[in-house]
Amino acid sequence: MSDSAISELPVEKLLTEIAQFEALANPTRMRILLESAHPITVAELAERLGTPKTRLYYHVNLLVGTGLLGQVDERKSGARIERIYRVTARTYHPAPGVWEKVDDPRRAAALAASVLFEPARAETAAVIEQVFRETQPVAKFGRMLVHLTADEAAAIADQVSSLVEAIRKDDNRPDPATTPYAFTYAFAPIEVGTP
Repeated sequence: MSDSAISELPVEKLLTEIAQFEALANPTRMRILLESAHPITVAELAERLGTPKTRLYYHVNLLVGTGLLGQVDERKSGARIERIYRVTARTYHPAPGVWEKVDDPRRAAALAASVLFEPARAETAAVIEQVFRETQPVAKFGRMLVHLTADEAAAIADQVSSLVEAIRKDDNRPDPATTPYAFTYAFAPIEVGTP
């Protein structure tokens, strides 16, 4: 598939069913989606992930069943037919009102956190693997806990929002000369025990 065909993927897909969030709440499935930005077979996925392909069929079928992965082609491999898969969108976002379908607030919170952080975990693991292969691109990782006043927190939240909007505006230019970068953020007050 050409780079122009990749850029023709929908920019985003709205997640309307809880089953889609449950499908995303798994590191193996997140790695499959990462590797499927370009067309790929289960055998190729198995090689890239270092996992037997028999273990991947369940995950691939579940992703196809939830509409997160789609079959884009097939080819003959010896006497067998190999299916070729690709993600169905460049990004996935919760549809308005989807969380109302979950009766348990803890389950809704866990699924929402999985959708945010399972991709970050899979992406981080992939970059760290590149470090060991000495092909690691520019990357920064970190996590910190800071104590801020309400005014300081509001100022930082505004800066983060501005950065996100600037990045989003610049992402309307799929170009073979560009490299996709993951940007995961969470800036929110948390409850911690008193030291």
